Amino acid sequence: MPLTAGLTAETDVVVEDYLTADRLGNPGFKVLSTPALVQLFEAASIQAIAPHQDAPLTGSVGTRIEVEHIAARLSACTCVARQKSTSMAAASPSPRKRTMRKS
Repeated sequence: MPLTAGLTAETDVVVEDYLTADRLGNPGFKVLSTPALVQLFEAASIQAIAPHQDAPLTGSVGTRIEVEHIAARLSACTCVARQKSTSMAAASPSPRKRTMRKS
């Protein structure tokens, strides 16, 4: 199945100690770290495109990401990532370019 704009997915995580900024070297900040947030976005993107992959062991990788934290998520809170692809375009005959909006 081809990748098209409009693919959606949602994933969530309970903020545990290993996901916090405190654990990653920012002492005292027991909130979801930015790297953990980016990983959550990645998981949602993979989930959205998985049913549309052409062959086993194919996938997609990002080359650019812009993240804006608008609210901290404390330990034991749930953080949800929702993504929706807004456009897809062939960057060359083989690779694909996609723009994903995460919220």
